[in-house]
Amino acid sequence: MPAGQIIFSQIGEQEVEVRRAHSVALTVSSCGDGACTGFGIFTVTQGLQSDDDNAVNAKAAMTAAQTITTELLQNFYYRTLFENDDIPLVNDTLQNALNLASQRIQSQNTGGHSSAITLVINDNRLYLMRVGAGCAFLITKDGIQRLTSENSAQHNGAGLIGSAATLQPEDVTIKYLPSYSSLFISNADVWDTTEILNAILHAPSLGKAGAILLEQAPENIRADIAGVLIRVGLVQE
Repeated sequence: MPAGQIIFSQIGEQEVEVRRAHSVALTVSSCGDGACTGFGIFTVTQGLQSDDDNAVNAKAAMTAAQTITTELLQNFYYRTLFENDDIPLVNDTLQNALNLASQRIQSQNTGGHSSAITLVINDNRLYLMRVGAGCAFLITKDGIQRLTSENSAQHNGAGLIGSAATLQPEDVTIKYLPSYSSLFISNADVWDTTEILNAILHAPSLGKAGAILLEQAPENIRADIAGVLIRVGLVQE
């Protein structure tokens, strides 16, 4: 797969502070916003707490997103740039990042929890882990494929980030990533495959595709939806 050709867009990112204080879509790439050269980290988290305290939820979601992203950058990506030996596997680093995020949320003593779905693209492979609710889809010339199991219950906090020092992800996926493919991850799992496929294939841009998907989501949860759409192998958006 040619390097330098990963393009991405977040759903409603300009309104994160106003509308989705407890849902975070955090993207980090090897060359700034909107595009990257063969490597990218895409994380969507959602803070969840029994009495719906937005301050607690926002802190849990941001802690999870920042910890997972930082750990992947420091303990995998940067080491691939500067070290030749003893580079950890992506999926091992992902698991360690989830555990560290959970421990940090626990140490806040707020009772907050967070779901997370994290996708790492490294050259021609994708690595995905999910804890709590969320969905991921891969779109290629052959159609659309769900990468996560069906919509997860919240377990009243059990099994979410912040609930235990070590976690067992509900989905772990390692997959070859074809060129000229697209990906969609979100904390919500409310679209059928036809809606996702049509939005990504027919919208003039990823930003427009995201707007279409947000509009198609149930109105009562739109304010809580965060997601990332990604295209691989395209020179320009």
